[in-house]
Amino acid sequence: MRNSQIKNKLSNHKKPFAIKQPLLFSPRAYRNFALGLFSFLCAYVVAGTFAPVQSSDASTVTITNNTTDYYITITSADNLPMSVEASPTGQLAYAADTLNIITNSPSGYKLYVSTSGNDNNIYQNGSSSTFSSGYFQPTTGTITNPVALTQNTWGFALSKVTDTSSSKYNPLASSFANISEYVNYTGAPTVNSTWAGIPTFANSENAKISELNTSNTPNGNDLDIYYGVNASTTLPDGSYTTELTYTAISEGVNQFPTMQDFTAEQCYNMATNTSINLSDSRDDKYYRVTKMADGHCWMTDNLALDGTDAAGNVRVLTPSDSNVEQNRTLAANITDSTTSEYDVVQIYSGVADDVTSSCDLTTNPYCIVNTTTKYGNLYNWNAATAGVGKRATTGTVTESICPKGWQLPDNSGVYSYQNLFLHYGLPTTNTTDGNAVQTVQQAPFYFALDGGYGPAAENQGVIGDYWSRTVTTEYQDNVYRLIINTNNGNFTPQNSIYSQKHYGFSVRCVFSGQPTDPTMQDFTTTQCNNLGTNASTVLVDRRNREFYRVVHAADGNCWMADNLSIYGQTISAADSDLSSGTFTIPASSEWGGSGCTGSNNYCGDVPRVHLVTATSTSSFSGDKSPYYGQIYYNWPAAVALSSGGSTTTAPNTSICPSGWQLPVNGDANTNKSWAKLLDVYGIDTGAKLLANGTLGFTKYYGHWDRYSASEVVQGSHGNFWSGTPSAETTVYGLVYNSGGVYPQNNDTKGYGFSIRCVAR
Repeated sequence: MRNSQIKNKLSNHKKPFAIKQPLLFSPRAYRNFALGLFSFLCAYVVAGTFAPVQSSDASTVTITNNTTDYYITITSADNLPMSVEASPTGQLAYAADTLNIITNSPSGYKLYVSTSGNDNNIYQNGSSSTFSSGYFQPTTGTITNPVALTQNTWGFALSKVTDTSSSKYNPLASSFANISEYVNYTGAPTVNSTWAGIPTFANSENAKISELNTSNTPNGNDLDIYYGVNASTTLPDGSYTTELTYTAISEGVNQFPTMQDFTAEQCYNMATNTSINLSDSRDDKYYRVTKMADGHCWMTDNLALDGTDAAGNVRVLTPSDSNVEQNRTLAANITDSTTSEYDVVQIYSGVADDVTSSCDLTTNPYCIVNTTTKYGNLYNWNAATAGVGKRATTGTVTESICPKGWQLPDNSGVYSYQNLFLHYGLPTTNTTDGNAVQTVQQAPFYFALDGGYGPAAENQGVIGDYWSRTVTTEYQDNVYRLIINTNNGNFTPQNSIYSQKHYGFSVRCVFSGQPTDPTMQDFTTTQCNNLGTNASTVLVDRRNREFYRVVHAADGNCWMADNLSIYGQTISAADSDLSSGTFTIPASSEWGGSGCTGSNNYCGDVPRVHLVTATSTSSFSGDKSPYYGQIYYNWPAAVALSSGGSTTTAPNTSICPSGWQLPVNGDANTNKSWAKLLDVYGIDTGAKLLANGTLGFTKYYGHWDRYSASEVVQGSHGNFWSGTPSAETTVYGLVYNSGGVYPQNNDTKGYGFSIRCVAR
């Protein structure tokens, strides 16, 4: 099993699995043009609790219903190589894939085809960064109105079998071939054959290619699907690849992929502000999960896990299904005004199914009717932390009632309410802001007005209260929490007053990666080399569970394709690019002005870090929202020097994860240098760098200016450190703007620049 996918739009599915095959082209006149299809197989039986019983590189996936023994199996070819001699007027190439689908579900199955991502063009080497050289576009034809392929387009066609007793019978193929020239069961495609365009993964319901009940397929159904491409000599030589997804669904009880199976790569690849439904394997309740602008996936429904299971037994949370380090026992729900406790688990279910169905604007002027989000259960802090968080507990509790791979939000940092709101330009500190209170009741947040209990249920339809996992520093009895108050417009993402642990509040979980997700720190040279050139993967930084895309670049090295995001944390040689000991990355602050001038006082002597926020002072007058959450480090912070920023020797340390380093200074022949990386891609302007989809530079990030003590040049310049000083007060780094790129630029160590790391 080489990969997996989460299906977004289909309503009935469970546990997706994916297997790859190539789609390769080399179009040039009278030269071979190779084609192969990477396909993902997704099989879902949806009538109870299911587990995979077979999944392999032989392109076979089976899902079994352990309760009623329903199953569905898909088998396909492992790859589909083709070749063509391209011509100036276009030349057809095609390949046929035979799928076998078997299910014993009474409802039969439905089968869909799509691309595996949200782009249905076919690019050279599978990367949109090569689009300037030409690419294959999907044909404009549809299943009900297929068309002949024009130059440099591609599509699919179904084999038509009219014999209903044949295992290859597919009633949907009849509507596909409504023109005399089509792909016959007995014939091969021709230049006049008609084709349909393949939709993107998010729109795969637009290409349902088969639908049969079990009586039609007692021994399984064999389906032939053809893929065709029209290649002209306007495209350069090379391999052109994409990936496809087959999704088979055998319908039953409405089920969804589980939160416990969700991965960092799946979260990373979701588009911002899009949602999917995931079920909790502990009770099969499902929740909306939304990829937020902070780059993280959040539950956008309130947790409603009960303290007992369906049989009435007190529920035991295990490390295999929950955010716990060992088995933790809950307690039966309460539904009355039982006195709440500090050190016992209490789960209040009396308002679980309530919604904000009406608003009295005379008393709650910031209330919004919201009938889509249930209030969920209310948990005292001991319950929210799976029985770990007692009255005497201090600091941050790492266990919770959340599913495995998910956690309660922190008080600050990348998995906090503060960071979430920061990326939407909302207040990050406690304030009165009626507009913010209204905003977070709506998409994409859907925070519900669930109130609390303490000991009785109160404030339903008026206030929303949401736990964090961090005890306040002021009062040991209190825990930081989010409060939205529609009565007075109070918006408090970091409330520390009256958040006593015995009260019952709501739980929202944020995805921080599965224990099995690959990490930056464990990434090896072999794993890097096994990635194809320009191919990427998603890794998790063990230090703060942040996700990064990592690409095997054309210079032979693996580079981060996202900017480093860590601050206010003590790191060690066990997890970071340090030779020994520990280093504390400073919390966000501002520095500069008149105190940052002169050869010996340039603000490059001690580490400093700045987080771009909605309230930051800035000389940039445009829309700042794309820059919220960016982190600027001065050079001592970047190279983990607590003091001695005046060194002229490269310290060979950094705040990169262990196994990673800052780029070195050098020319186009120097390994792991900015100059060599940009040279191999022919990048000589900022515009070309931003157009390169492989390396992940998406904007002009700007920097922190030591002279004006402000954020500057956001939208016009990008600045990144190397690990090589050029003098006592200066260091080499990358600077780019629309006019050029400068991979050996000299800048003062007191500036705040961004960081990208390269694998050692």
